[in-house]
Amino acid sequence: MIRMNRCFDFPFLAALLRERLFPAGCALCGKTLLYRDEIWEGLCAACASRFPVEEGARCRRCGKLLISEREMCLSCREEESVLDGAFSLYPYTGRFRELLSAWKFGKNLALGNLLARRLLAAASRLPLPPDACWVPVPPRPGKIHDSGWDQIVHLASCLRRPGPGHSGVPVRPCLRRLSSKKQKELNRR
Repeated sequence: MIRMNRCFDFPFLAALLRERLFPAGCALCGKTLLYRDEIWEGLCAACASRFPVEEGARCRRCGKLLISEREMCLSCREEESVLDGAFSLYPYTGRFRELLSAWKFGKNLALGNLLARRLLAAASRLPLPPDACWVPVPPRPGKIHDSGWDQIVHLASCLRRPGPGHSGVPVRPCLRRLSSKKQKELNRR
């Protein structure tokens, strides 16, 4: 049963057809996806509810949620940095790591729609100028060959494309990545 809460569009019809012909189910629990938002975002409603956009004060430099600190987290106050500011939607731990792994390594493309919507919701709370745009950081050379797909290009296309709850945003792919170590092998400095 498909709940019709929005008009049909081509990207959703493609997702619906994919789910009906090649059912993947929820990326985390495997439950059958029945509703429009579930099919579009690749998670059942119960699993999607585990990933709200975290509200609260964030460090003005690294974007980490603050517990008792004000303006900056302890790590950023103690260390010199050339970073003006950053924002992360979720920490790379626990259930959030499970979600990102299902997207990156499980190649669950529908999760890109979920991440794009959550990124846009989080960004709407930031003091951004009206002409702000998304600038994706490309993967290191060889990453696409190793994984078989480019998650950054996919997420950028999800941000660009109008979807439930947003009309698409400007994405400017203006950066070039030089050969270097994997980011996960680097320390904070």
